[in-house]
This record gives sequence, structure tokens and C-alpha cells, in this order.
Amino acid sequence: MTDATLITFERAREDHRRWLASGGETGARLDLPRLKLAGADLQRAELRQAQLLALDLTDVNLAEADLREAYLLESVWQRVDAARADLRQASLYRVYMTGVSLAGARLDGADLGKAELHATDFSGASLRGARLLRAQSERTGFAGADFSGADLSGAALADADLRAANLEGADLRDAQLTGARIAGLTGVPAAAEGLRCEWVDISTEPDSPARVDAEALFRALGLAA
Repeated sequence: MTDATLITFERAREDHRRWLASGGETGARLDLPRLKLAGADLQRAELRQAQLLALDLTDVNLAEADLREAYLLESVWQRVDAARADLRQASLYRVYMTGVSLAGARLDGADLGKAELHATDFSGASLRGARLLRAQSERTGFAGADFSGADLSGAALADADLRAANLEGADLRDAQLTGARIAGLTGVPAAAEGLRCEWVDISTEPDSPARVDAEALFRALGLAA
């Protein structure tokens, strides 16, 4: 991030803080599309309701940041630490993530429609009521994540780690879960028509895979005939 970009961003953040504190009476909402924030330290940053479309986040620290209701459409996240960040109701439509940590993050009601989520850690994250319509992931960890009431219709979660995840009331219509790790998976989905899966891994140990046919997934979800 250049010095000029940093100055512009910090001034906008200060205006945004005043806008939030005053209920919109003073200051100005942060609205900086296509900003490049490479290497920025935004741990615990107050960015609630910020408009940051097509943001470029590379090597950024967003741990415990407040991004509730933020607009982050089509943003690029690479090697971002967003562990325990608050992204409830955030718009992450068509976001691209790789090498990101969202462990323990709160994404309830967030929109991750058509997102690309690669080698990203959502372990222990809350995604209750989140929308992952037609999202795509590869080698992404959702161990212990709560998908209660989430929309995963049409999502392609290749080789996803779903150990001990909760899918109660989730929409799995036309989802693809081939290669998922499902030990301890719980919850009965609200809908699962067209759910596709060729095989799953029921091992609890990452170095000792136990590949079985897809029937194990349907049994775990209470969908077996």
C-alpha cells in the first residue's frame, strides 16, 4: 500500500468513525472502491457498513475486525488473517479468497453467493443463515462450522473439511460434496434434492483417509432411504 493510499484510507476511516458514532449526522460513510490495501494492519478495525467494493486485500491483518453489513463485493482476499472477525450480514458476493483464515469468524446472514473459497479456514465459524449460493471451494476447511439455515444450493465444495459441522436446516439442493470429510457431521438439511456426491472421507485423522461411497453422507444427514 502506497503512502498516498494509506493517508486517503486513514482520513476516510476517521470520517467513517464519526459517521457511525453520530448515526450519520456528521462525517461520511467510508466508500473507497477498488482500493489496494496490501500489507495493512487492520486488526480490530471498525469498518461496519463500509463500502469497499472490489477491494484488494493481500497479506492484510483483519483479525477481530468489525465488518458487519460491509459491502465487499468482488473483493480479492489473499493470505488474509480475519480470524474472529465479525462479518454478520456482510456482502461478499463473488469474493475470491485463497489462503485466508476466518477461523471463529461470525458470518451469520452474510452473502457469499458465487464466491471462490480456496485453501481457506472457516473452522469454528458461524454461518447461520448465510448465503453460499453457487459458491465454489477447493481444499477449504469448515470443521466445526455452523451452517444452520444456510443456503448452499448449487455450491461446489470439493474436498471440503466438514468434520463436526452443523447443517441443520441448510439448503443443499444441487450442491456438490464429493471428497468431503464428514466425521462428526450433524444436522438434517431442509432440502437436498439434486445433492451430488461420489464419495466421502469418514476418517478423523488427516493423514489416514478412509474413503467410502456417498451413502455415508446421506446417512449422516438423515437422508438415507
